[in-house]
Amino acid sequence: MPAHIRTLLVLLATVLAALSAAVRAADLSRLPPRAAPSGDPFYPAAWTTACIDCVNHLEGLSNRTAALAPDGALHVIYGGEALHHLVYRGGAWSIAAVETAAHPLDMFLSPVMALDGSGRVHAVYVSAVPDRAGATPVNLVLRYARQTAAGWQIETLPLAPGY
Repeated sequence: MPAHIRTLLVLLATVLAALSAAVRAADLSRLPPRAAPSGDPFYPAAWTTACIDCVNHLEGLSNRTAALAPDGALHVIYGGEALHHLVYRGGAWSIAAVETAAHPLDMFLSPVMALDGSGRVHAVYVSAVPDRAGATPVNLVLRYARQTAAGWQIETLPLAPGY
């Protein structure tokens, strides 16, 4: 199987695992009933798909990149050329950049997130800065982003020696 097809299949499986974990963790009793032709309120008659953020590259998705907030909003965080926060609330999607790259070769990798009791996002991720020839990363920085009322507060976390 060609490498690009294998990469796409792994990415698809990772996205589905993340969304599945968020749905399993959700308290479905909070969802309003919705009538479907079959009479089952949790299975629509048809599924629709849409590109919410048509990025060229998604990096490090896992079952810890999506969470359901106490108000029912679905939060997703993902990396690539920027670290993005995607929210589905009230039937609509919104997207915001948490942190953007200082250079086109910089990448944000392996994000994980959690929500606090107020539904605010806390994320830890790696900022990878490759040498400017585009080779493998030479500087990996562990970052912590916390959602506040004023926006995002981002700080660098210390790494153990050897990283």
